[in-house]
Amino acid sequence: LQLDIPKHWFDKGFTEIQSMFGIQPPTNNQVILRAIIRRKLTSLTPTHAAVSRESFIIKQLGDSLLNYDSSQHTLLPGIAHHWQVSGDTKHFTFFLRNSVQFHHGRTLTSQDVRFTLERACSADSIVKWQMKDIETIECPSDFIISIHLKKADPFFCRYLAMCSLVILPYDVSFNEKQWIATGPFK
Repeated sequence: LQLDIPKHWFDKGFTEIQSMFGIQPPTNNQVILRAIIRRKLTSLTPTHAAVSRESFIIKQLGDSLLNYDSSQHTLLPGIAHHWQVSGDTKHFTFFLRNSVQFHHGRTLTSQDVRFTLERACSADSIVKWQMKDIETIECPSDFIISIHLKKADPFFCRYLAMCSLVILPYDVSFNEKQWIATGPFK
C-alpha cells in the first residue's frame, strides 16, 4: 500500500530529527557528535572491540600510532609523524608528535605508547597474536619509541594502525564509559 502523502508534511519533522544527529554546534567549548545506535554496543575497550561499529567509535575517541589509507593501501602518520623500519623488518623506530594532548590535559609521551603496546600483549587482548613477537620496547626519549621484534614481520606497522592500538594514557585506569585518549571526541 502506498499513500500519496504530500512531501511537505514530512519536511519540518525530518529537518528537526536530522538536526538532532551528527556534529552539533559547540556548547561549553565542546563539539558533540550524536548518532543513532540501534543495538547495544559490545565493547569500547580497544583490545576487546571486534565489531566495525565499535571500531569506528574507538577511532573517533582516540588515535593510533599510524593510520591506514585503505583506498591507497598506504600507511600515514598518526601519533607518529615519522618512522623508520630496518631492512630485516625487526626493528621499528617511531618519532612522536610532541604536542599531542590527552583529554585530561597531559601531553602524550613514548611511555603511553609503551603502556598501550604492553596492554595489547595481555592475555585477554584480541590483538595479542599480532603483538606476540615484540621482544623489547625502548623509550630513549619522551617522543621516540623503538620496538624490537623476535622475528621479522613486514606487517607490523599495519597492525599499529588498528583501532585496537589507540594510544591510551599510562597514568589513568581505562574506563570504557569515560574515555581519556587523544581523539577529536571524548
